[in-house]
Amino acid sequence: MRKPRKLNPAALALKSGFARRLRAAREARGWSQEELALAAGLSVATIRNLEQFHRPDPRLSTMLSLADALGATLDALAGREKFSEIPATNP
Repeated sequence: MRKPRKLNPAALALKSGFARRLRAAREARGWSQEELALAAGLSVATIRNLEQFHRPDPRLSTMLSLADALGATLDALAGREKFSEIPATNP
């Protein structure tokens, strides 16, 4: 098993912000972790690990799946722009 990389403070802040933004976007839609996982084609464990910051380096393909499912951009998930109005609908 490989050792986790140590993150510098700036990278840590950016990545932990991703976890908060992901959860906020999911909750804005009124979705459970299970509903987001289904919409994004990911496992519930992946969503839980990302939101709880147990997985600080998500793959680009994972981030794209999440952005598509949430109707958001990668820049919004990364904190480089604000989320647009996300309608509260179920998949």
